[in-house]
Amino acid sequence: IKRRIKIKWTAWFNEKYITEELLNMCKEAGCTMISLSPDSVSDSVLKKLHKNITGMDIDNAYKIAGKCQVPVSLNFMVNGPGENLLSLVKLIIFLIKAKLHLGRLLNLHGLFIVPMRIYPHTKISFGISGKMGIVLANSPRPVNTSTLKPASRDFSRPKITW
Repeated sequence: IKRRIKIKWTAWFNEKYITEELLNMCKEAGCTMISLSPDSVSDSVLKKLHKNITGMDIDNAYKIAGKCQVPVSLNFMVNGPGENLLSLVKLIIFLIKAKLHLGRLLNLHGLFIVPMRIYPHTKISFGISGKMGIVLANSPRPVNTSTLKPASRDFSRPKITW
């Protein structure tokens, strides 16, 4: 900023730490868009995903971005742990509210709603794979939960083969 170098850039931000001061400084330094990836707006799903944010943090983040006139890209997952019809409805309501508040600052080309991917050897893979009755192979590729079907029997004590 002090050297007045003209560089345009974008960055991913944690919703919990967005402030007007930070976004104004980023904008002055050439930031043209912030990307947020809360993955869900449901507090119960966020907790199960071990996110350090809440729905209120997400609301505050996009409102601050709007006040600072910084464009926003949003990323969400579907099929997260504990997700249900109510959490999907909450997401749709959130997107409508965000669009009404941000208008042209909400980049719809930057809105991604993708199936959740479970990476092998992560904490979440042990819990979800057991409950769903899935055996994860030794593969660097994630499991796409949109193609999975719930198990037909109880897997409360799963045997997971890697």
